[in-house]
Amino acid sequence: MVQRMLSSLYSWVAIVSIVIIVITGNSFYVVSTLDELATLEARLFTTNRVIGSVNDLHVAVLRAESGQRGFLLTQNEDYLDDYNDTLDNINGLIEQVEITVLASDLPEQVDRIETLLELTRAKINGMIEVVELARAGEIPRASSLLTSNRGLVLYDRIESLFEEIDNSESEMQAKHLASLMKLRKNSVNTLIVSSLTTVLLIIAI
Repeated sequence: MVQRMLSSLYSWVAIVSIVIIVITGNSFYVVSTLDELATLEARLFTTNRVIGSVNDLHVAVLRAESGQRGFLLTQNEDYLDDYNDTLDNINGLIEQVEITVLASDLPEQVDRIETLLELTRAKINGMIEVVELARAGEIPRASSLLTSNRGLVLYDRIESLFEEIDNSESEMQAKHLASLMKLRKNSVNTLIVSSLTTVLLIIAI
C-alpha cells in the first residue's frame, strides 16, 4: 500500500514537474520573443529616422537652390522665401542628421554623413554668395558662379551621396522589416504549439 502511494506520489511529482518545465519554457520563450521584436522595431524606427532626416535636409537644399535660381532670373525677392526658410532651419536639420546617424546599423554611414554635411555647408555658402552678388546688382558674376564647374561638381557629389545614403538605409530598412515579419509569423506558430502542448498536459493530468 505504501509503495503504491509512493509510486503515485512520484508520478504526480513527475507530471507536475513536466508541466512546470513546459510552462516555464514557454514563458521564457515569450519574453525572449518580445525582446527580439522590440529590438527589431527599434532598429526599424531608427532606420526610418535616418532616412527621414536625410531626406528633409535634401529637400531643404533643393528648395533653397530653386529659390536662388528664381531670384537670379527675376530679381523678385518672393522667390527667396524657401531660400530664407532653409537658411533659418539648416543648422537644426544638420544637427538632426548628425544625431540620427549615430544610431544607424551601418558603421560606414557616419563617414558618408560627415562628407555630405561638409558638402552641404559648402553648397549653402555658395548659394549665399550668389544671392548676395545678385542683390548687389552683379547678375553676370552671380550667374557665372552658379553655372561654374565648381558648382556643378559640388551638386553632383551631393546628389550622389544623398542617393547612396538613402539606398543603403532603405536596404537595411527592408531587411529589418523582413526579419520582423518572419519573427512575428514564427512566434505565433510556436506559441500556438506551446499552448496546445500545455493544454494537453493539463488534460492528461
